[in-house]
Amino acid sequence: AGPCGLLFSNALLRQNADAVVEIFDRAPNGGPPHDGNSGFGLGKRACDAIDEVPGLLSEVESVGTYAYLSKARPGQAPLRTKDGLLRLSRKKLTSVMLRRLKAEHGSRVRETFGAQCGEIDFGERLLNVRLRRGGTRRVAYDLLVGADGVNSQVRQQLVARGDVRVAHYVRPRANGRHDRPGCLSLTL
Repeated sequence: AGPCGLLFSNALLRQNADAVVEIFDRAPNGGPPHDGNSGFGLGKRACDAIDEVPGLLSEVESVGTYAYLSKARPGQAPLRTKDGLLRLSRKKLTSVMLRRLKAEHGSRVRETFGAQCGEIDFGERLLNVRLRRGGTRRVAYDLLVGADGVNSQVRQQLVARGDVRVAHYVRPRANGRHDRPGCLSLTL
């Protein structure tokens, strides 16, 4: 489960006392499928969003460090930016967010690790979840949130149905290569 999905889950559970959230994560232990040491930086807007959950920002800050950036203008001394960038690993961020989500909402949060989104039956509102240990599980849903990353299975199936159009905007990297999307736009 990533930061956006966890933050959305918290907001949904806080606003709807009857809601139950079931989180599926393809990583077997609840962390990212890679080693989890990738750097992650949270700017002011991200920190403000996390701060909407009382006490969560201070917990996140306890596992990260602030880095203050300098802006250098030609011929002038560097100026420090007003707000720092909160740096931490993605795994630490998501671990704190999931722990807090479960502590605050208890049995209304269910999690299955080692699971990946399979086929979605939009008419019947059923999701086939492929389990790492083998087999599949069919899950009924009221609201399906596809916060499943850049290679989103949910988005791919919505595009295949013609329900959304996707535009990829590419931001050139410092070396001039254009191999990573800078942002993604969905049109419903």
